[in-house]
Amino acid sequence: MNTRPVYRSVGKRPDNSRPMAWVLLQKYGMFGALKLLYTDVLPDFIQRIDTARPVANSQLSDNDHLNEHNRYVPSTFDAVQSCLDYIAQEVDFSTSGFLDYGSGKGKALIAAARYPFAQLTGVEINQNLNDIAQENLATLRLQQRIKTIACDGAVYRPEPIDTVLYFFNPFTGDVLERCLAGIAAASLDVQRHIIYVNPTEDDVFCRYFQKTGEENFYPGNNEVNFYKTLSE
Repeated sequence: MNTRPVYRSVGKRPDNSRPMAWVLLQKYGMFGALKLLYTDVLPDFIQRIDTARPVANSQLSDNDHLNEHNRYVPSTFDAVQSCLDYIAQEVDFSTSGFLDYGSGKGKALIAAARYPFAQLTGVEINQNLNDIAQENLATLRLQQRIKTIACDGAVYRPEPIDTVLYFFNPFTGDVLERCLAGIAAASLDVQRHIIYVNPTEDDVFCRYFQKTGEENFYPGNNEVNFYKTLSE
C-alpha cells in the first residue's frame, strides 16, 4: 500500500504578476516571440478559435484558492510536440490516454490530437475556460475525440487508460499535493508517464514519482521534467 506522507509545497512559485509581454520577450527573445506569433497566435485568427491569449489569475479562482492556481498561460505546439516525441519510444500512443491537468482553453489537447492517442482528456476547474475549450474543439471538429471536464484537479483521478499525464504548472500548494497524492494512489497497478513543464516544484513531484529525465526544449528554452509512477 502507498504510505508516502502528504507534504505542503515549499517550491518556488511562478510570478503571476509580471506582464506577459515582458515574460515572452525574456523567455523567447525577439525572434522566438515572432515565431510564436506565427505558429501559435496566427492560427487562432485563421481558425477562429481562442487558445493563445493568457488570462489573469484574478479571473480564474475564488479568494480561497487564488494563491494556489496559476494564471492561464497556454502551452505551445512546439512544447507539447517536443515532450511527446521525447517519450514516444516508451509509450504506445494508440493504446494510451493523454490527460491534461489544468487544460484551460484546450491548447495542449489540440496539440496532442496530432498523435494517435486512444483517448484525450482535459481537466479544468474554471468553467469559463472549459467553455472556451469546448467551443474551440467544436470549431476544429475535435469534440468527438477530445473531452474536457470542469473539475478540480485536486480530486480528479486518472482512468487506467490515462498513461500520459501533462502538467504546465497549473497549480501549487495543497491543490498540487492532493492531486499528486491521488494520482499515486490510483497508479498502484498502472505505469504512467508524467510530463511537468516549467517545473518549479520538482521536489513535490519527486515525493510521489520517480524522475526519469530533465530536458530543455527550444524555442523558449522550455524546462521539462519527466517522471514515472512508482511500482510497489
